[in-house]
Amino acid sequence: MKNQQYVEYKNVILKFVKDLNVYEKHKAYIVSVGAKVGVDVNSKEIQSFLSAFTEDEYVKLLTDIYIKHFTLDEIIEVVNWQTSELGRKCVQYMHIVEEELYMEMTNFLTLVIAPVPESNNTVN
Repeated sequence: MKNQQYVEYKNVILKFVKDLNVYEKHKAYIVSVGAKVGVDVNSKEIQSFLSAFTEDEYVKLLTDIYIKHFTLDEIIEVVNWQTSELGRKCVQYMHIVEEELYMEMTNFLTLVIAPVPESNNTVN
């Protein structure tokens, strides 16, 4: 991809990141996930991650991912939608909805594949 085109993609993604404050939200999410699995927020690992994972790194990561799946015009449409009132609400709550869905799917899967107790009656 031409360098100028990449810069255009990156600028659109940067606008999205700044307008919706998603970088800070994702950093906070990483910390909260770490806390849920018992990683101390002040641990050297978490602090190293937070120091290394700058906003520039985040924007580059998002740009590299989006560029594989969307045209520049599509990204602009996505950003315009995500900065709308409904789009902002989706950005705010989508990770919560997905987390709840994954938990419910896991619960359902556990019920479906739960071992059936063996019967004391055996057929010969």
